[in-house]
Amino acid sequence: MRLAGQDPVVVVNTPFSVLKHRRLPAFSSRVQRLESFPAAWLYTPLYFPERLPVAGAFAGALNRHLLLRELNALLGPVRGRRNVLFDMPVQCSLLNRLQATQQAYLAIDDHTVTLEGDVIPGELELERRLLAGVDHVVCVSETLAGRLLMRMRQSVPIAVLGNGYDEYLFDPDRDWPEPEELAAIPRPRILVAGHLSGRLDWEGIRAASCLLPEWQWVFLGGLSPDLDGEVKAWLQPGSGMPWHVLAPVALQRVPAFMRHCQAGGVPYRLNAFTMASDPLKGVEYLAMGLPVLATRVPSLRRFEGHIAWVGEGSGEDYVRVLATMRGEGMRLAQGRREVVKEESWSAKAWRLRSLMGC
Repeated sequence: MRLAGQDPVVVVNTPFSVLKHRRLPAFSSRVQRLESFPAAWLYTPLYFPERLPVAGAFAGALNRHLLLRELNALLGPVRGRRNVLFDMPVQCSLLNRLQATQQAYLAIDDHTVTLEGDVIPGELELERRLLAGVDHVVCVSETLAGRLLMRMRQSVPIAVLGNGYDEYLFDPDRDWPEPEELAAIPRPRILVAGHLSGRLDWEGIRAASCLLPEWQWVFLGGLSPDLDGEVKAWLQPGSGMPWHVLAPVALQRVPAFMRHCQAGGVPYRLNAFTMASDPLKGVEYLAMGLPVLATRVPSLRRFEGHIAWVGEGSGEDYVRVLATMRGEGMRLAQGRREVVKEESWSAKAWRLRSLMGC
């Protein structure tokens, strides 16, 4: 969307399944023009099932034909450059089909493994096909860059561009009233924002909570259906843990939760997924000036000196860090904000344009 300040941009959403919904919504109802970015559209293509016997091949061709036709309706005839950014391995079927001048793979995670670090059957081969057809690869971490380099069948320029934050939204100088969901939760509070899944270091969090129960853990996000049953029991009211599970909220409300917590947490297990990731919430916490506790996810090392590290599963480490944070308050907030000054989405957009020679 930030790129729309310079060029027209279409962000393609997850396709609308005709089979699942049993209807054909009009093109106009599947396009949203963004007020803040007048040259940007959110667009939802149609999807006809491609796994049906006999009709599958026809459905695939129809899906691609409709996608290209509707993209051209938004962007107009191809004049000059048209850059296509793929972000999932399965999109390899669209290589060389969208009248692109350049094609790039924008890898925001290692999509060949689950959040828990387990291999996803078939994804690695799809990703290799995508890597073989693009002109550029941009990914969020050095670890992921190394993996993608090993998967390439030919030499393709690869660059690391970490996650950014919305500098217009995550503004600590705005007046952020305390969310009503936090009102009954005592302080100090540590916020863990995002999807609650097996990637979190539940053993370390639990050990820390038993050793230092005055710290209240605020979990802001939906629960993964695959979350371990024992962890789900710990998360239930009445479990005796100082844990508070809040329902997901709109992104526009998240800074208020950060503003009224005393620390932010990125307590990840160090598995195949998280080691290659670049946790978005870590950058957002720092942008809000919040003290950050994190396990040693490699991509966060660029903020060395502004993050308090803990060992995975080490309740003692958590206790040591939290004890320090309680007395610190927001004393070093300005330094944290400064360290992410160049991590905004606007800065990332210009860097992406440069990487692709635009």
